[in-house]
Amino acid sequence: MKNLMARNKISALFDANSFVEIGALIKSKSTAFSLSSEDTLTDGVVCGYGTVGGKLVYACAQDESIMNGALGEMHTRKIIKTYDEAKKVGAPVVMFLCTTGVRLEEGVDTLEWYGKLYKTMAKAKGVVPQITIVCGKAQGGVAILCGMSDFVFMDSKNAKVFLASTNTMEDKNAKLDDIQTSSVHASKSGLAQFAGDEAYITAHVKELISIIPSNYLDSNYVECSDDLNRVDASLNNFDFVTQDVTKIITSIADNNKYIAISEEFGKSVTTGFIKLNGATIGVIANADKGICIEGIKKSNKILQFCKSFNLPILTLVNVTHFASSIDSEQNGIIEQFSEFVLKVATAEIPKVSVILNDAFGTPYVIMNSGHIGADVVYAWPTANISLMPTDSAIKIMYSEELASGTVSQEKLNELVQEYNAQNSGVNGVASRGYIDDIIEPGATRKRLIAAFEMLYTKGYNKR
Repeated sequence: MKNLMARNKISALFDANSFVEIGALIKSKSTAFSLSSEDTLTDGVVCGYGTVGGKLVYACAQDESIMNGALGEMHTRKIIKTYDEAKKVGAPVVMFLCTTGVRLEEGVDTLEWYGKLYKTMAKAKGVVPQITIVCGKAQGGVAILCGMSDFVFMDSKNAKVFLASTNTMEDKNAKLDDIQTSSVHASKSGLAQFAGDEAYITAHVKELISIIPSNYLDSNYVECSDDLNRVDASLNNFDFVTQDVTKIITSIADNNKYIAISEEFGKSVTTGFIKLNGATIGVIANADKGICIEGIKKSNKILQFCKSFNLPILTLVNVTHFASSIDSEQNGIIEQFSEFVLKVATAEIPKVSVILNDAFGTPYVIMNSGHIGADVVYAWPTANISLMPTDSAIKIMYSEELASGTVSQEKLNELVQEYNAQNSGVNGVASRGYIDDIIEPGATRKRLIAAFEMLYTKGYNKR
């Protein structure tokens, strides 16, 4: 039975007996060339709707068993209709890609269907979440569909995504596996947020759908079963050298659950989603003290998703510098950081920041600081907020005295302490109004819940 693979993928994702197929009897209109001899029932794509974890979801699943899953007129019309119906009722769209591209038999008309599909996805952007699962090939123009999606999952064994084949490249030593595999797109290009086998993909798509809103008007609130006032005393002795920031994130989250996004890409930052008192919150947290270009790219992506779907954002700050290099400077690191600043400064969603440890210079400013628009800024007692490390500042200001030996080490130590008290110490910074409160680390969860609840009606003053 043709389309069995496509239907099996849908059955694995959707709740039992919930999927309703759309357009099952549609066939290709074209009989040109080799198409006249093929049975094109469903026209190579299974479309419909059902529930995933009880939430309404629409899906399109290509199948290579019919014309290699290639896009044609009726095939594309079915996908567009599915998108239109999903937008009408405010439901996410999951697209399973497994295609060799377009049907050569339909000639130049296929460009029309590429364009219409691109336009449909563009209009759905920020209206309903778009999730793409690459099960096989997604090459050339089809690869663009991945880049237009909000989240991309790649089958670690079978998925192959590239824009142009290596035989079109100047580098004759280039191999397809240098540009098309899930490992490339999960760790280097950042196109894929998740990569794994079929079981992994199914489980993580279900998990993602459970926590993100169904549309831009959906709060996706669920009743919280966790203790709102839960305190984690272990955070009071958090070791920033040996412990990972994800421990903090899981500690504060409802039921200690954190869904990380793009874990293998831009590891200087961790991004993802948590629930706080049943509300979905986007998270951006420094995992290293230097932010790399890949880290800020994925921060831009989740921040844009949160802006589009009205999700609050939480930043956990521990940063001292930009992890820049000649390559990153040439590849647009300045533009990426500038884009992040623009997004933070203009986002009208609730924004809360917690300064955990070091927060130096411009990197600190752009990480959703109060200076560019955070609604609430908390700091742990371990916070060290400064223009730069205190020792470095003193050495610059007293460079001549140090060079001539006219300042003693005792005096230098006094200057460091004085500068730190005035400019770096958390109490000194609080006295300037740059942070709203110094909080007990163990009580971070309940303080964040209170802050986000207070910000729930943010934007009321626009009326």
